[in-house]
Amino acid sequence: MKKQRSTAVVWVFFFLVLVSCSTVPLTGRKQFTAIPTSEINALSFQSYQDVISKSTLSVNREYVDRVRRVGQKISASVM
Repeated sequence: MKKQRSTAVVWVFFFLVLVSCSTVPLTGRKQFTAIPTSEINALSFQSYQDVISKSTLSVNREYVDRVRRVGQKISASVM
């Protein structure tokens, strides 16, 4: 009986891991997702709005230009 229970637990765990896998759109690789993507997106958006409301833009032209260059390089590398 104990062996049947442990076998059942292994199968349930395997099934949950299999169902929780998703494909990353950008890279195409598989990943384990314990939290649904929709929930992650909602929390991310909420955190982003919080940061934006508390932050101010830099007026230092050198820093702004550097950030823009880095952003353009990142954008070009993922396209």
